[in-house]
Amino acid sequence: MGGTVRRVVVVVVAGVAASMALGEFIPFLPVLGVRFGWPLTAVGWVSSGITLVAALACLPLGVVIGGRRLERVFVVGLLVLGVSGVVAGCAGGAGVLVAARGGQAVGYALVVIAGPVLLARMPLEGGRRVGLALWGLCVPAGLALVGGVAAVVGASGWRMVVVGVGVLALVLGVAAHVMFAYTMPAHVMPAQVTSAHVMPGRATSVAGWASRGGGFASIWPRRRGRRAGAGAGAGSWWRVVGVAAGFGLIALVGVSVVTVLASYLAFRYGLPAASASLLTGLVAAASVPGSVVAGAMLRAGVRPARLLVTAVLMAPLAPAVFGQGPLSLAVVGAAAILAVNGLAVSAIFAGLPDLSTGDPDRAGGSRDLAGGTPGVDVAGPGLGDGTTAGTARTVAAVTQAGSVGTLIGPPVYLWTAGTAGWPATIGLTAAIVCAGVACAIAALTPTRH
Repeated sequence: MGGTVRRVVVVVVAGVAASMALGEFIPFLPVLGVRFGWPLTAVGWVSSGITLVAALACLPLGVVIGGRRLERVFVVGLLVLGVSGVVAGCAGGAGVLVAARGGQAVGYALVVIAGPVLLARMPLEGGRRVGLALWGLCVPAGLALVGGVAAVVGASGWRMVVVGVGVLALVLGVAAHVMFAYTMPAHVMPAQVTSAHVMPGRATSVAGWASRGGGFASIWPRRRGRRAGAGAGAGSWWRVVGVAAGFGLIALVGVSVVTVLASYLAFRYGLPAASASLLTGLVAAASVPGSVVAGAMLRAGVRPARLLVTAVLMAPLAPAVFGQGPLSLAVVGAAAILAVNGLAVSAIFAGLPDLSTGDPDRAGGSRDLAGGTPGVDVAGPGLGDGTTAGTARTVAAVTQAGSVGTLIGPPVYLWTAGTAGWPATIGLTAAIVCAGVACAIAALTPTRH
């Protein structure tokens, strides 16, 4: 149990650090424009570089890394993210900054693909569901944290923030490497656990783990075999497409509300930019308790598909934000939308292990997800085609869809507001939410044979 908790903590905290890198330039766009002589639109594209790369490359990366050891991919991603962040914070020229931001984008993509797979491969179903639910808080928590730090250090401290996030990623990369080297691998199931795992001084051990060298050798193998003939057919892949589409639409709403809120508050209520940004940061942080509540409900036995139904509440909450009410109602309504959004995102991640069989209770036995002992279902039901590679491809598809929603959502909202007025975004929100929930629930609902 202690190893499970450590794995969840390290992986989720690393996800938060990666999300801090995702949004670390947002509070400093004007000062970066002045420093490097860029127009604001160019600075915006540099800031959005990570999202753009994730929207284009997550699925191809998932295919490439799916057959590799995910612990290694995760550690490498953190190290690349950290080194690139330090270089970006120390950059003296525009070219160096753009190149470093590209390196951060690659590191971010590796982390956000490998992280959920590592959580999905944990041996206990309750731990998997809670870990994946907590993964859903990474982006809102990371954005809220970096925004808070930026508010404290001021515009002139952008280098300090960027370098600090890079150093944090490096530290977490080292911590993850040590944890993976000296704790029981995720693919060792309780039935295989002997006294050597709980009493290291005893002579007995897991033969499979020992045969691969144990320790550092177990996560840095020279060569890995591939399982031939794996594949669950098109029946699982329509579910992957459905849940990815649902996730992308739900993420689109949450990110769009946060992104346009400051402009809307300034336009509708005449708030100064600093006050509008502060309120927006508080609203963004509301996603975190939503994810925590999702984790508690999943641990209590609520199925992800049932929990996801609550996401439809975002539709009736939209009039509170973009209607004609007072400022307090708009802020509380936006926070409520983000809390429900965080709950929905966590429910989707927690439901990913259901995609292979459609019913986690029927999971059993024959897939070698982590290169471990054949005949043991090392992570319950698989994703996609039931293998580690299928898991990585599924997570990559969901992450890429979320990044696409994140990239196109704010422009769609702003275009709608500019052409038809802010109240028109109420109907837009309702349509997107209903479509996203329908896609995700259809994909996550168990099918009986």
